[in-house]
Amino acid sequence: MGSPVVSFLIVNYKVGDLVHQSIQSIEKHVKTPYEIIVFDNASNDGSVEALIGQYDHTRVIASDKNLGFGAGNNQAYKYSKGEFIFLLNPDTILFDDSVDRMVEFMKADEETGLVSPRLLYEDGTLQRSIRKFYSYFGSLMDNRFMNPVIAKFPQITEWLPGLLNHNQSQYIDWAKGAALLIRRDVIDEIGLFDEQFFIYGEEMDLCYRIGEAGWDKVYLNSCGIIHLEGKSTVQSSSKMFLMNYKGMYLFLKKHFDRKVLVQYHSRVWWMARLLLGISYFNKNRKSLYKSLIKWHSEEGRNIAYL
Repeated sequence: MGSPVVSFLIVNYKVGDLVHQSIQSIEKHVKTPYEIIVFDNASNDGSVEALIGQYDHTRVIASDKNLGFGAGNNQAYKYSKGEFIFLLNPDTILFDDSVDRMVEFMKADEETGLVSPRLLYEDGTLQRSIRKFYSYFGSLMDNRFMNPVIAKFPQITEWLPGLLNHNQSQYIDWAKGAALLIRRDVIDEIGLFDEQFFIYGEEMDLCYRIGEAGWDKVYLNSCGIIHLEGKSTVQSSSKMFLMNYKGMYLFLKKHFDRKVLVQYHSRVWWMARLLLGISYFNKNRKSLYKSLIKWHSEEGRNIAYL
């Protein structure tokens, strides 16, 4: 195939079957010369053994401990050679020439440092994947609770500020890290992921730093990739629920004024109390929101005020 133009970085944690599926979709649909680097986060489930030697242009790196998503990608990047780096979740499936077209777009526009495709659920429906950076009003409108409403009534995005229309290509603040194409020059300039983010928030931080360095970030509506959202994190969903909030805390503390972080802490604490009341008769949800309140009152408060 020759020297790789694109290096796919895939971090695996106990989803070996999905990694096989993702690699097979790359082999089927990508014509641009590529390499694949799989970094295994101490799955200890046979994932590594099942991957080694199975695919051309693929290298498997095994860690003896779980480093997290960001650090795992950082380690995989050390072995990469491509002009472009494609961060790809293991629970993704390519289905057309989108990657080739994303690469051609970046080759033609040297001001663009990052490209994000349109993410789709397995049934072909839109998965909201691009957002503006944090604002108080935006956080009330664009979140996991509003997403089902927006999916059912997409016209909401036309008259509510802060909500992005996913049906058109555009410059963006940040995009979900499931599938991101990044120019190597960008990573060489600013680095890849900040490893204080174990999982969640690292792509926000990366996109923020890319913008600060003067590079454009572009969402291409015409390029699509299937994302089987949450297949890795579902293995410890309660922990991941809290880690999502921790990622936001760390991001705000790093890039925003302290008053924004304190405001966020107060809003989430009261929202969690409200959700606890609504979920009183749902044992699982009640337990989840109790743990959220406890986390915000302890670790979250420490991050916000110390």
